[in-house]
This record gives sequence, structure tokens and C-alpha cells, in this order.
Amino acid sequence: MSSAVTKLAKPQLRGHFQNYLNQTFIQAAIASAVVGVGFYFGILVKHRNRREEFYATFNAEKEFERLRDLGFFWSVPSKDPSKNLYNMQGEMP
Repeated sequence: MSSAVTKLAKPQLRGHFQNYLNQTFIQAAIASAVVGVGFYFGILVKHRNRREEFYATFNAEKEFERLRDLGFFWSVPSKDPSKNLYNMQGEMP
């Protein structure tokens, strides 16, 4: 019967909290580095590429004409006054 009974390992009392904190900080640092790299390549680089592509083909004069024809501006009348979003007093019709 004595062979079936085993002793439990002695619990670690000294330094347990310090070891736990060290493990937690290491895991947090690794996780934050992975998330940071993922954010950089997943979001920032894609956004930068889209912005560069947009401004490479952007024509400010054409955009102004489009917005003017929509009646977006108060001070510049559109070619078709019925499309104006605002009248000259700044009120919506």
C-alpha cells in the first residue's frame, strides 16, 4: 500500500509572484510587438500606398469642376442653378 502513496511536490512560495510577473511581461511584450508589426504592414502601409496612388492621378481642376457642377460651393454658382445645394444667403432651398 505504501507504493501507491506519493508525496506532492513542495509548493514554491518564495519568488513565485516575481516569476509570474516576469512571464507576464515577456508575453505582453511579444504580443504587443506582433500587433504593432501587424498594424504597420496591415494598415499603415496599405493606407500610404492608396494615398500615393490617389494623388498620383489627382486632378484638382477636374475635381473643382465636378464640385462646382454639383452646386457644392456658396460663392461659385454652378452651370445649372437648379442643382445648387445652397442659395447665395447660405440657406438650403
